[in-house]
Amino acid sequence: MSPETYFKLPVDFYTPLGKAVEELERRRKSPSLLQKVREEVSLPPELEILFERPHLVMFRQVLTPLTEILLFFELAKKYNLTPFVIEYYDDKFVSTGNTFKRGLGKLPIYKFTGKTGIDAYENKTIVDFNAHVGHPIKTVLTIHGESLINLHHQLFFDAAQIKPIIISRDGSAWFKSFASSHEYYEPFLKLFIRDAILFETFVTNESEASFCKSVVLPAFNHCIDRFTLNPLISEIVTPSDNHGDFYWDCYPAELGELLSKRGYS
Repeated sequence: MSPETYFKLPVDFYTPLGKAVEELERRRKSPSLLQKVREEVSLPPELEILFERPHLVMFRQVLTPLTEILLFFELAKKYNLTPFVIEYYDDKFVSTGNTFKRGLGKLPIYKFTGKTGIDAYENKTIVDFNAHVGHPIKTVLTIHGESLINLHHQLFFDAAQIKPIIISRDGSAWFKSFASSHEYYEPFLKLFIRDAILFETFVTNESEASFCKSVVLPAFNHCIDRFTLNPLISEIVTPSDNHGDFYWDCYPAELGELLSKRGYS
């Protein structure tokens, strides 16, 4: 795809993680900013933990041990931030159009990176897509009758030795209290004015550009108008190593072995 088909976010949209940590510390010292944010942002009880201490946050439909998510936990530890994943169980399960959601049912397992930098992987399909596409993720069952969410949480625990309940919560009730993402995205980004840092890379290619243009960027700009501060969003920058780009969108090789032991060939 040629570069001109990509939507360009403003140069100040992302804040490098190290600088974001410093800025978060500075903002948290302001009593007036605390009062202003609390007047405008209210969270359901299951998410109020975000108000207790500085967090590094990811927003994913389900907590799962994707290599990118495991990197997120390493960086949170490096910068002395509490990692937290906001989940969305009521979101719809899909087979196309969203790589992450599709990957929950057809897991790309990393094999190796070739000399040309191309990642080799194999897919493990654990869901009957025809039976579940369009249904809420919380209702999706694997081909062996397991809850898809429970299986991914168990895989995460096996990979990270962290209980999902400690570092993630389902935000479905909060998100669904708004009519659409156009309405909830601004309150969502306000969480990153003085309470946390969002760890994310927004896809700006041709298929996703409309979401960034019509939802993300207006919400971002409204936050600046209201607080004269930008939401702290740090782009997911993967380490420079011998792996290809797709490596970070795969599951570690050992996850393939764990799935095989559970009967998913």
